[in-house]
Formats: sequence, structure tokens, C-alpha cells
Amino acid sequence: MATSRDIRHPAYLANFDSATAMLKALSACLHGRDFPMLGTLPKWLGPAVRPLVGVVNKAPLRLQQKIYALSGGNEAVATDKLTSADVERIAQWVVA
Repeated sequence: MATSRDIRHPAYLANFDSATAMLKALSACLHGRDFPMLGTLPKWLGPAVRPLVGVVNKAPLRLQQKIYALSGGNEAVATDKLTSADVERIAQWVVA
């Protein structure tokens, strides 16, 4: 059986999404692995990113919303690419 290390996260699935993050967290837990920074960045970037996250969290709410909208928008998939989404591949990635 293929493992989660064999099956790559499909590019058309957002990383900065709670459902994707929870699937990745569950997978990491079941495989005895850590899940730093909600799986969005490698663990080694943590010390560099934490101060930035602190600044964003202290920013006014409207600025926070704009920052999160921009970061989420960076993962948007063009509508013409949505037809390439393969539900079987997603299912294999989920259970691997």
C-alpha cells in the first residue's frame, strides 16, 4: 500500500484550509509525526515565522482579514484548472 510519503498532496488542494489541515494533522498523528505550523511550512522556518505571526495577530482586525484573504488567495486555483481535479487521487492521498 502506498504511504503518505509516496502520494503527494494534490496541487489543487489548498494548504491554508482547515479541512486540509485537519486531514494532514490526523495523518501525521497516525504516523507518529509532528505537525508544526499547521503543516503549511517546514518546521525549520518556525523561529523565523513566529515573530511575523505575532505581529499579524496584534494588527487591527481589518488588516488581519486582508492579510489572511491575500494569503488564502495565493492558493486559489484558476477555474480552467478545476476540471483537472481528480477525486480518486484526492481519496488516495487522504487514506495514504
